[in-house]
Amino acid sequence: MVSWPVSGSAPGSHKLICEDSLHEQNAYDGAPAVTRRLIGEVSVREDVLFLPDEQSAERARTGPLGWDGSCPFDEDQQSYSIDPRLERFTSGPWTGEIRTFAVQHPNPSRRHKGTERQSVAHVAVGVRHGTTMVYLRWQGPAGTDPAAALRTGHAAIMHTLGRLPVGG
Repeated sequence: MVSWPVSGSAPGSHKLICEDSLHEQNAYDGAPAVTRRLIGEVSVREDVLFLPDEQSAERARTGPLGWDGSCPFDEDQQSYSIDPRLERFTSGPWTGEIRTFAVQHPNPSRRHKGTERQSVAHVAVGVRHGTTMVYLRWQGPAGTDPAAALRTGHAAIMHTLGRLPVGG
């Protein structure tokens, strides 16, 4: 996962809740990607790839959706995912999959209290149209109603996806 500003801290100050290191290193096997990240109260990542053929576009599409949000939180604690789903997804000419889940930390350690989010909602789509592949990820605080946070993330993803050009 990506980082958020710590409440009351200077802009640009961030703490990690956990991250998908495989995706951050290189989920696309060296294919060039146009990436945009927006980090604030919510976090958005957008990757667009133009690949030479549909087979490589499909391989790239499935790469970043493999992460289910599980990650080590502390030396002897494990975070857990709430209602993780990976489902087929179609929107206009885009086809692929959507992954949704919320991550909750069971018992935050005292040293991290107040400096990290305790729950995060995650919505991501990996879709393609021909040889164009798009990965969109939204993450925000899950709060006391993870289902509502997931609906908010889904709406944000759909808004972005609806604005992408599909002409070739």
